[in-house]
Amino acid sequence: MQDRWSQENYFKYMLKHYNLDRIIDYKLEEVNDTTKITNPVYKAIDSEIRKLNGKLVRRKAEFTGITLDEGIETKEFEEKQKEKSSLMEEMKGLENSIKSKKIERKAVKRHTTVGELPEEYKFHKLNTQSKYFIDTIKMIAYRAETAMMNVIKGRIWPFNETKSPNTKDSIRSLLRAIYNSSADLIVSEEDQTLTVKIHNQANRSADDVVGHLCEILTETEIQYPGTKLRLIYKMVSD
Repeated sequence: MQDRWSQENYFKYMLKHYNLDRIIDYKLEEVNDTTKITNPVYKAIDSEIRKLNGKLVRRKAEFTGITLDEGIETKEFEEKQKEKSSLMEEMKGLENSIKSKKIERKAVKRHTTVGELPEEYKFHKLNTQSKYFIDTIKMIAYRAETAMMNVIKGRIWPFNETKSPNTKDSIRSLLRAIYNSSADLIVSEEDQTLTVKIHNQANRSADDVVGHLCEILTETEIQYPGTKLRLIYKMVSD
């Protein structure tokens, strides 16, 4: 249950802030002929029936709304009578069309396979391999951000979800601000280090939190991928 809750939070957050569902590429691939789908012909007919039903309901409401309170010999009565007759004729036509479409729909299978589709209805799907790869990277990034949130939450204030329900959102908002911050990269071949100097944030309290995070990240002594350079994180003001 905890894992499911974590996954739902991840997708909700990444869709909102990191455009998770963006198209990774436009490469297409074939859909397996045995794949079962809703028959597009059935869907098209069903959609037409829904539209006709909606129109019929509106016409019935219009018909009911016309009251013949005037005298039989008045001009108003005659005009309303003509309008009601016109609506009645239109409603009968709509009812006949709906019956005809329902018979047509009944003759079509609701579900079919891709292989059974007429050529004009066949389709391709977007390549999924690269999307799975990118989604995996994003999941790792989300977990890394969650770990950083846990590191700095006590630095901002004693963490109390019941007292401050928006605490997590506030911390993640600060972390996103850090990602968008400018930084200076300084390479030292002699010391085999890569120093990342992050520019100051909007206020002193945010700088204090970022400085604390820099210390923790530096203590991990992570090497920049593909090199022997040890990563060092600092604030520009340090």
